[in-house]
Amino acid sequence: FSIVVLFLPAEISLAADSTAASCSAADIQAAVDSVISSGGGTVTLPPCQEDDTWSATDTVTKTTNVPWKLIGSGINTTVFGYKDNINRSNYGMYFDGSGLSEISGFTFRGSHGASGRVNGGIALWGCWNTVNTHIHNIKLERFASTNGMLRVCFNPNSPAVIDHVALGDQSLLGGGAYGILVVGRNREDQFVMPASMGISNANAVFIEDSTFDNLYHTVSGFAVQKIVFRHNTVTNTTSFLDQHGCCFDVGCSAGKPDGHNNGAYLFEIYDNYFQRNGSPCINMRSGTGIITDNTFVGCGYPAIQLEIESGAIGANCNAANSCPYGTTTADYGTACFQSPKNWWIWNNTYPVTEVTPNDHST
Repeated sequence: FSIVVLFLPAEISLAADSTAASCSAADIQAAVDSVISSGGGTVTLPPCQEDDTWSATDTVTKTTNVPWKLIGSGINTTVFGYKDNINRSNYGMYFDGSGLSEISGFTFRGSHGASGRVNGGIALWGCWNTVNTHIHNIKLERFASTNGMLRVCFNPNSPAVIDHVALGDQSLLGGGAYGILVVGRNREDQFVMPASMGISNANAVFIEDSTFDNLYHTVSGFAVQKIVFRHNTVTNTTSFLDQHGCCFDVGCSAGKPDGHNNGAYLFEIYDNYFQRNGSPCINMRSGTGIITDNTFVGCGYPAIQLEIESGAIGANCNAANSCPYGTTTADYGTACFQSPKNWWIWNNTYPVTEVTPNDHST
């Protein structure tokens, strides 16, 4: 097992910069449009306290392949988001991952009220295009649903780094907020066992030095992705850290935009603190990976679970339903070949009394 030392690419030379006039959705969108039309640059968000100003129809979005960045003045200094009791069924910020190299320095909030629900924070779409993305020093809270407070794409030819982010405090209405949703390209031909881990796994989605509090799922992945989850603090979750298996939508739902018919591929999980009043804290439903040097508090039995996806058993797991490779692979019997295999689990700690987690908040 080897630790990956990741080097991001050299600073990109950008053509133009723009500072948003305020933190309203319209002013942020205008600054983004200005930078993109000028060939790329940095969109700077000013200091603001506008966490209850966006309407239900407000969004910031862009599809482009020119290099640009979205940078605020700091988590507690640049604060914006939706009004009380707003309902919205999609993400508040929605970008194609191509060209967008960095997001940093702000707090983005969903609905505050008990009858409001905003179903996602920031989405980076385009798994073929997401290149050298760095998301850091942001806070997302008061969102809901399985869309994820933050959604990113895995590109097997480029790393994505998410560090020093704080996600939690799902909307008062609930809705099972996911912290981070990682989606791959849904290429079963990339699902080749055994997988390389450690230093050979440089092009993954790295999630590190971050905090996750009061969420449903902490991080979830599907459609053949690689995740490295390390040095994080996870507290007060109602569910677990997980990755899906193939056919997790019963009937396999082939052709869905997210590629639900393929499972997740690889997950490295080490040096994290997990606290949950229930079990499990980790639940892997496909692929391979390592789980080592973690601390589990209140996770019950089992703290770590390997499970065959319920939709990947029996009649739903066959070629006719587009579940990869059918049901005949000898290693798996009646389960799809993407079910959990070759997991290495060692040196984890299960203290009897409460311990203080490592501080990954700064």
